[in-house]
Parts: sequence; C-alpha cells; structure tokens
Amino acid sequence: MLLANVSAFEVGVNQLREHLFPLAFILVVLGIWESTWKGNNDPRSILGIVIKTTIIVVLLAGFPALMKHGKEAFDGLNFTLTTGLQNNFKELLDGELPTVEARFSDIGPYIASLAATTLQYLGSFGVNIVKFFQQYAIGCLTAVSPLMISLLAITYTQSIGIRFLMTSLCVIMWSLGFILVDLFLSYLGPVLLGGIMGGIGGAPIAAGRLLIISWPAAVGTMLVAALVPTFLYIATPMAISKLMAGANAGTAAAWGGLSNMSQGAQYASRGAQIASTLRTAATAKTGSTEGSIPRPSNPIV
Repeated sequence: MLLANVSAFEVGVNQLREHLFPLAFILVVLGIWESTWKGNNDPRSILGIVIKTTIIVVLLAGFPALMKHGKEAFDGLNFTLTTGLQNNFKELLDGELPTVEARFSDIGPYIASLAATTLQYLGSFGVNIVKFFQQYAIGCLTAVSPLMISLLAITYTQSIGIRFLMTSLCVIMWSLGFILVDLFLSYLGPVLLGGIMGGIGGAPIAAGRLLIISWPAAVGTMLVAALVPTFLYIATPMAISKLMAGANAGTAAAWGGLSNMSQGAQYASRGAQIASTLRTAATAKTGSTEGSIPRPSNPIV
C-alpha cells in the first residue's frame, strides 16, 4: 500500500510538472526578448543570453535527475560511513522487545512493556518522518520546478528563481545533516547508554532481541533512545537552512533564546507595574469612597 501511494505521488508530480512546461516556455521567451532588447545587439550580451538560456534549459530538463542523484549520493555516503559503526540508539529502536502477558498479579511489568513499546515506535517514527518529509519536499520542488526555474530568465524575477535553487540545495543537504547526526549518535550511544544497556536496562542479544533485566529502567532507557535521535533529526533541516544562509545555527539559537528571555522579563516587569498601578488606584478609590465629605454651608440661610 505504501509503495502504491509513493508511486501515485510520483505520477502526480510528473503530471503537474508537464502541465507547467508551457508556462515555463512563455517565461523563457519573454526573458530572451527582454535581454535582447536591453542588450542592443551587443555581441557580449548575445553570448550572455545564449549561455543563460542554455543553463535554464538544462535545469528545466534535468532538475528531477539532479535532485534524485544528489540524494542518492548522500545516502550512499551515509551507508559507507556508518555501516561499521555501532549505534546503540538504532539497536534499541530496532530491537525486538520480549512479550509480557497481561496478568493482574504482574500488571506493573505489563504496563511498563506497553510504555517501552510505545516509546520505541515513537522513536522510530520520529526518525523516519523527517526522511519521508524530505522525499515529499523533493517531490513538491520537482513539481513546481518548471515555473520557478523559468523565472531566472526574467530580470525582475531572477531572485525568486535563485532562492528556489537554494531551497532545493538545502533539501538535498538534509541528507548530509543526517550523516552528521548518525555519526554523532554512534559516538554518543556508548557514552550515554553504554552503562545502562549493559547493566539494569536493555541490552541487544542475538537475532535482534533485547534482554530486559528491569522494566522500569528499560522504559527510561527507551525514552532517551526515542527523544535524542528524534530531536536531532528534526533539528537537521533548521540547522542546514541556517548554515546555508551563512549564519551560525547554535549562536542564532542561543541569541534567540536570550532575546526571548529578555522580552519575557520586560513583559513581566511591565505587567507588575500595571498591576501595582491598578492596585494603587483601587486603594485610592476605596479610601475616597469610605471617607466623609463635608457638606457646604447653605448660602440662603
């Protein structure tokens, strides 16, 4: 069913891409006319028009292949670099948990096993959802590529086309970020989970099964194994976009957090001042209401 859905998605992407080619042709022709009109038959301008048009046509024709081969190249590099490394997080998320029968006398281990199984599923889902989202993003970029790439031909819309190409490159670079995440998890696993997996938690044994010595400790171990990779994989697209924009992702995040904290402190201070002012006004109003006001003398008598 999943393969059928993926195939249907690819068919829809290709159909949408084909329907946008006539519009792309019109935009490229307008771009050639604009460049020719501004060039005033200068030979250097004509050569520039030919080179720019050739680049645009090559991108229009080969964009799907470029995206596909770029992702496959990074995926192959990931397989080469991480094949011989031990990833404790992956072992915990892919391992088979022992089955616990639902008995009233042993309800605690049964509930703990359900919690561990749920965390294991959520961890695997969190890791894979970003990769599926990358495939979805590549499909969407491929579908609208004729329209967006053809905007490079017109001077007034060149910046939009350049941003589209940068976005496409960022999506491909996610795979490079996944490589760095896998390498870091391979380093972090023995440091963070080595003692737990070899002691009171869960340890991988033959045939991908996990040996559970203590179910409460296993739940805690699985919680760590589910949250850490999920957080790193979800943070990868944001970090790549920051780095491709020329910013330091860690510094930007830190300064963003400090800015939010300072704004929160300012809002809290203003709220305290407003509350104090309202309290003072309410006290003054109560005092004026409770106090006696002297009646003026009668001027007639």
